[in-house]
Amino acid sequence: MKLASLLLALSFVVAPLSAQATVILPEKALAPELEAVRVSLYEMRDSLSLVTASVASLRQDLRRSSAAALASRSRRLARSCAAALPVVSTTRASVVAAKPADWRQEQAQLRVLAGLDSLPRLLQACDSTFAEMGKPGNGEEVRGYGNAKAAPIQERINGYDAVARGFFRAYRIEYRPAGARYNPLAG
Repeated sequence: MKLASLLLALSFVVAPLSAQATVILPEKALAPELEAVRVSLYEMRDSLSLVTASVASLRQDLRRSSAAALASRSRRLARSCAAALPVVSTTRASVVAAKPADWRQEQAQLRVLAGLDSLPRLLQACDSTFAEMGKPGNGEEVRGYGNAKAAPIQERINGYDAVARGFFRAYRIEYRPAGARYNPLAG
């Protein structure tokens, strides 16, 4: 009995020590052009995240928010779309500079370029539409039509994000939130 309880106590002590033996390898070094692509795609992702956050803010509590608050949210969405617009061209230039090694990478590159090419028109329309809706006195218009006009923006950005993730997979580049480290438990 004493031996069994001693073994049980030792198993609780030894188990946490096994986690200390886990080796965390540094991220693999990327070629300079792929590092530039990763950084620019992360910047594009972060810019579009501001747009999606503004869409979510606009869609929040439409019925209970004041007209002035809705107009303010509409202006914030317009500013987010306008801020993301210049990032598209720099991101596109870095993706073009990446040289595909095989047909999978070439197809992923073409898909992400097509996704990037669709963003300027979307972001310009978002900017102009929601800047107009954000003018003082248009809060009720935002309440009535803002959700319907913001939903396609969110869908197109989600579609682009899926294409960008496919690009990262094809080029075997780690894709995770800014500042996040590799999770050794993720497998």
